[in-house]
Amino acid sequence: PGKGDVPNIVHGVNHDTVKPDEQILSCASCTTNAIVPPLKAMADEYGVLRGHVETVHSYTNDQNLLDNYHGSDRRGRSAALNMVITETGAASAVAKALPELKAPITGSSIRVPVPDVSIAILSL
Repeated sequence: PGKGDVPNIVHGVNHDTVKPDEQILSCASCTTNAIVPPLKAMADEYGVLRGHVETVHSYTNDQNLLDNYHGSDRRGRSAALNMVITETGAASAVAKALPELKAPITGSSIRVPVPDVSIAILSL
């Protein structure tokens, strides 16, 4: 996801908010793209009081391949050999992509030792 003021664009949700003078955009993350469209549909149709997203995600380049120092102790474990419970930026990315949603959305992630997989479980 984009950092700072960089807009998070999720096609079909907020792609029409792109301004002609914006030169840098973020297409958000795979998790954000997975949860924002159904979240918007549920919010529009029924309203959302609160929610939680739990992701199971392959390890990322932020994790060590061997046990080593990391600012987050859990992420210091070997990514290729351990499941790691950690935070996800998806909850804050939802707020950037869907600012009209006032419901609190929390999130957590389980990083798993495979190179390519992702699933998002959205509880409302």
